[in-house]
Amino acid sequence: MGSLTTLTKEVKDGWTIGNMLSRQAKERPDAPALQWQTEEPLTYKELYDRCLRIAGGLDGMGVETEDKVLIMLPNSIDIVLAWFGTNLLGAAEVPINIHYKGDWLTHEVNDCGAHVAIVHEEYVPRFAEITDDLEHLETLVVVGEGKDVNSGSGLEVHAWVELEDAEALPEPAETHVYDTMGILYTSGTTGPSKGVVLPYGVSGIFAQAILDSAHLTDEDVAYVCNPLFHGNAQFMQVLPILLAGGRVSIWQKFSVSGWLEQIRECGATITNTIGVILQFIYD
Repeated sequence: MGSLTTLTKEVKDGWTIGNMLSRQAKERPDAPALQWQTEEPLTYKELYDRCLRIAGGLDGMGVETEDKVLIMLPNSIDIVLAWFGTNLLGAAEVPINIHYKGDWLTHEVNDCGAHVAIVHEEYVPRFAEITDDLEHLETLVVVGEGKDVNSGSGLEVHAWVELEDAEALPEPAETHVYDTMGILYTSGTTGPSKGVVLPYGVSGIFAQAILDSAHLTDEDVAYVCNPLFHGNAQFMQVLPILLAGGRVSIWQKFSVSGWLEQIRECGATITNTIGVILQFIYD
């Protein structure tokens, strides 16, 4: 692959989410890009258009370039749309662990300084419990099937469909490799979780390294069951495949008994594991 300094400006510029999606939507509009398990995939054009609408919706809610948008969603198509839509606006995604609550949740919400959070309806009661301790958060966008999105938290609440149906952003915000893609938090094993600020250059060099070392092409399919609030799933699985023009299949979570069959079902050619998962599979 060569060092970061030897890569062309065109390659490095192509690492930002806006540039990647706009390029793929133009070059391979009808190619499959992203799917939930084995459902009908979104094409690159459909993915790009939906993310522009999410970006437009966030813009309408007052999110500005360089703002942070907190995202607390399980593995789904929606978490990718929220991530990409945030980045198309020039804002930074802050995906957080879906298991956090109480003081752990309060710390990350306050620490990142986000005014808007995109949250699955299952987790909304956790925000209601900590409302009095929140320093910056003003708005919840609730993802789920429930018709009543009132959180009972005192926060302004909107339904996810409002973003999906919003007027699309005309074009992505201009972004560069040195701009912030997101803030990902450490696991907090030695104290409160630390927010790691990630520019597009960092996520991009990881993705480019996977793309080059695995010789990925537009024929490849990634099986993703690792949590999408984690860097492994984001820029070592999703981004490399989309940079290559391939297809991403997202699954809810890792299953020892279902892992191999799920890979066969979606036709995956590549996946990634973390730590002890390999031992579980081997056993």
